[in-house]
Amino acid sequence: MIIEFQPVELLHEHDAVGRLVLVDGKLAGVLAQLSDAHGAAAGKWFLECSFGAPGCCDAEFDDLDAARLWFEESLAANKG
Repeated sequence: MIIEFQPVELLHEHDAVGRLVLVDGKLAGVLAQLSDAHGAAAGKWFLECSFGAPGCCDAEFDDLDAARLWFEESLAANKG
């Protein structure tokens, strides 16, 4: 499984830095980097939506490595 993060600008007032999550070349999710407007959570990555990975409500990650691990584990469990 190859997971890539493609930079993208999001149409959002505060959280415009984003990443498309590609798994084996297919769109699996959209992440937004939280801005200073989120206080202590600023800089973390928030999962706006996912495709094919269960349990994605309000997922928040310290960094992209943590997001990668979550996608790997979620998708592996979904194949189960």
